[in-house]
Amino acid sequence: MITQKCRKLFAVFFIVVQICAVSSQSTVDDFISTTNLPNEDELVKEPEQKENSLSIILSEIQKIQSNTANIELKLKKNDEIIARQNAELENKLRLLKMQVKEVNKANEQLIDYKNQIPALNATINIQNEEISKLETQINENSNERMETETEHNSKISDLTNRLDECQRELEEKSELTERLYNCETKYNDVSYKLTDSEEYLEYTKSKLRECRTTNGKNYTETENEETPKPLAESLPSFCLNLTAGIHKIQIPKGRVSDVVCDGDGWMIIQRRINGNVDFNRNWQEYKDGFGDLNDEFWFGLDKLHLVTSSAPHELIILINREAVGSYNFRIGGAGEMYKLYKIRNNADFADKYSFFKNDEEIFTTYDENNGPGDDDTNCANYAYGGWWYSNVCEINPNTHYDYLNRLVGSDEYGIHQITMMIRPSTDRY
Repeated sequence: MITQKCRKLFAVFFIVVQICAVSSQSTVDDFISTTNLPNEDELVKEPEQKENSLSIILSEIQKIQSNTANIELKLKKNDEIIARQNAELENKLRLLKMQVKEVNKANEQLIDYKNQIPALNATINIQNEEISKLETQINENSNERMETETEHNSKISDLTNRLDECQRELEEKSELTERLYNCETKYNDVSYKLTDSEEYLEYTKSKLRECRTTNGKNYTETENEETPKPLAESLPSFCLNLTAGIHKIQIPKGRVSDVVCDGDGWMIIQRRINGNVDFNRNWQEYKDGFGDLNDEFWFGLDKLHLVTSSAPHELIILINREAVGSYNFRIGGAGEMYKLYKIRNNADFADKYSFFKNDEEIFTTYDENNGPGDDDTNCANYAYGGWWYSNVCEINPNTHYDYLNRLVGSDEYGIHQITMMIRPSTDRY
């Protein structure tokens, strides 16, 4: 539509130019020849039509000029739109180029990946082969494990049977040990009774000699006289009502023993006063007792068991002649490793040094470790003496005399005497 209007505009413009040329003294013939106007008859006949045509042409020219201005505005707007569209197209083109580059790069990577696919497939195949081998090995190991478990179960069953046999043998040996212990006890009883009989015979002979000397009569040993009581039956069983010093007392199973009494009913079972006696002794010596009753000594675990088992006893411990602990006290026999029983601190005394940590502690010496540690950590080796050790090696009144300050757990120096004494108690076990 715009093109048609332009054509009309150019035609009208051409006619106007030709008219102007005529008015500027151009010949009519030239004008006619150049413009192909109508002939004279037509011009004469229709003068009014020409004037009307001219006015129409001028009017059209004005319209055309107005349309031309509008067209120019539209063209300007179109140019702006085209410029914006061109800018957008340039941006899109730039983005498209970038996308093309990325696509090309992706294609290159894709080609690289495609080239790597054979190698990856080969690696996957190798790994699949390895997986297959591992699965085969796992199956084989599983079978071997089952066979091993079966073998181990069989061995465990055999060991269990052997253990049962060993336990039965141990029980039989324990019975034999108990029978042997009973036999030994009976032998000791017979031996002590024989000793009592010998002492009784000597006692009787001395009395007869005194009678001969006193009365001047010639008595014979075979004369009928009232038979005195055996020595053991005539002796006291404890230090009650005995003066301070060494006395003979009767202890259970017909045994007679020399003991040290303090004069207040207490029997001394351990005494440390000067360091003359070494208390780092072996099991047998602690069992039988050692030392000098007039100096330092240990009464003996065997006799201590018999005495404390015959009646309830209390134990008191003195340091530098000061009572620092009082306990209900009883110990088991040799078969129980002289285990502690019923150790309870008397409420009248503060247990200042905690010599006994727990009930049922077992006696330990350097050659018979029954304590909490192994042979390398035997408390008797560390503390240089036998005792009922718990988990604290230092608490030991039987340590080396020079270590009493350090090993009884005291911060007070100057400890030079330790005494342990027992006597019958009114408390029951």
